[in-house]
Amino acid sequence: LRSTSPDMRVGVFGSSSKDTKQAYLDEAFRLGELLAERGYTCVNGAGKFGVMGALNTACSQKNGKIVGVIHSIFCVDAGEHPFIKDLLVVGGIDLYERKLQLFDASDCILVLPGGVGTFDELWDGISSKSLGMKDMSLKPICIVNVDGFYDGSLQQLQRAHEDGILYQEVEEYVHVETNVADALAWCAEQVENSRKVPIDTHLRKIERMVAKNNNVPHPEPVEHFAVHREHVPIEVTEPDVTESSTARSSVSKRSDGSFYGSLVLAASVGVLVGLTLARVCKCPSRG
Repeated sequence: LRSTSPDMRVGVFGSSSKDTKQAYLDEAFRLGELLAERGYTCVNGAGKFGVMGALNTACSQKNGKIVGVIHSIFCVDAGEHPFIKDLLVVGGIDLYERKLQLFDASDCILVLPGGVGTFDELWDGISSKSLGMKDMSLKPICIVNVDGFYDGSLQQLQRAHEDGILYQEVEEYVHVETNVADALAWCAEQVENSRKVPIDTHLRKIERMVAKNNNVPHPEPVEHFAVHREHVPIEVTEPDVTESSTARSSVSKRSDGSFYGSLVLAASVGVLVGLTLARVCKCPSRG
């Protein structure tokens, strides 16, 4: 691996199934060893089976540091890995809070083969990164495409880009490697480089990316990061007092000493009263 600061926190998403393919377990085990050897913190969902189980076992055997984030419903059946000492238990009606804590505790994300929970974490991370949300804009995401597991997902992304649905190249959303060693090396390089770049440069990059997602061609620099949207002022037409006064004066002049003028004036008043009553009737009761 390239020389980087040892305080990098690596978030890892992957399966928790007991039936996980051995090739996936082997890569996860190797990743656990590498994280411990490099002094990186391993952040994951605290599972004791599948990819997460192999990852946590290997990292703990090498005396590595592990931070586990688990939902309280999984603690009922002792679903957490027994070797994890730094365990954060979250609640909620779904896994939103768990994902948020996992993203927040990580400097980069590695995604190994997994099921629908892993898919949810992957796409949530990519979506948040593209929109500048959840503090994901500067965090690299790398898929470890073991045995072509994610080929279908990557083809779908590429199709979306070719059809003009994605505003950026696929590489801007997610990077792909075939093994954990190369994936970790890429993440380490990205994190190290991002720490050398002034924060203002990062903010400008985020603004351009978000503006492009919102289909704004050339955003103006702003003092603080925000979604750049074109604000169209609402034109409010004020009543022309002079014109109304003139009209009323004209009616009055025509009505002086004239029967027909009186009829016109009466009709005008009647219309105004009718409109007023109609508006009053349409107003909801305020109790």
